[in-house]
Amino acid sequence: MNNQSSTNNLFQQKKKLKLHQRHKFFNELSILLNAGLDIKAAFSIISENLKENRYDKTIRYVIQLVISGSNLGDALKASGRFDIWEYKTIAIGEASGTLAQILLHIVDFQRKTLDQRKKLLNALTYPIVVVAIATGAVVFMIWFIVPMFTDIFQQYGQELPAITKTIIQIAERFPKKMPYLIITPGILFFIYLTYRSHPVFKKITGNIVIRTPLLKQYITAMQHARLFMMLELMEKSAVPLLQAFRMSCETTKFYPLKQELMSISFQIEQGKSLAEAMKSGRMFKQQETA
Repeated sequence: MNNQSSTNNLFQQKKKLKLHQRHKFFNELSILLNAGLDIKAAFSIISENLKENRYDKTIRYVIQLVISGSNLGDALKASGRFDIWEYKTIAIGEASGTLAQILLHIVDFQRKTLDQRKKLLNALTYPIVVVAIATGAVVFMIWFIVPMFTDIFQQYGQELPAITKTIIQIAERFPKKMPYLIITPGILFFIYLTYRSHPVFKKITGNIVIRTPLLKQYITAMQHARLFMMLELMEKSAVPLLQAFRMSCETTKFYPLKQELMSISFQIEQGKSLAEAMKSGRMFKQQETA
């Protein structure tokens, strides 16, 4: 019993599996269950290919709990590696006898989320490459080309144009500022890694995002797409509306939207309709609340 408890605590202290890993597990289980196998037979097949990496250890742990008599939803929760909406939705499927159908909805939602991430990465790759090349070109010009022009003008005894003088002054100061330009991004990245899970950090960065016009439109559109996909999954899984919003709130990482979902959940609990609750906030457009 103590070994089981210590193993459970060990899993809960670690990070969740990545989305593509959870998608792989649910997809394999969904295929087997929808083919007519019972859950223990399905797990028996899945366990045949397990190795010793983090993903396989987690799945083996879940399988052991289920074979020992636990529900799948409880086993996923005990592992500490899955999102709350995943194991709660699974638990609802087990209770209602629709686990195979709900797994199909979960797999479809995860696939759409992965596709969305891939599109986001593809959309950001080109601008990042362009900015990096432009920055490198500017650094090269300031460090190497501008001093050459300075020598040429001095050789001919001509006065430098005002713009050229300004650029030369920047070029002369550039080597002194270079360490700061290198260290500062590293410090900011370290702060992000250290405090990204802290509520205050999430609040500050979230407020910065919603006050930045283009960034606000892009991030909120992406967050809304994910939210509505999740609510669609909850509706297909027969999850009550209030519980669906609470689960969405618990899994949402974008602070402004999380606060808005908490407010919507509270207003629905107080008797307001969903449309009225959504209209009272600032994160949803009029056409989304209609």
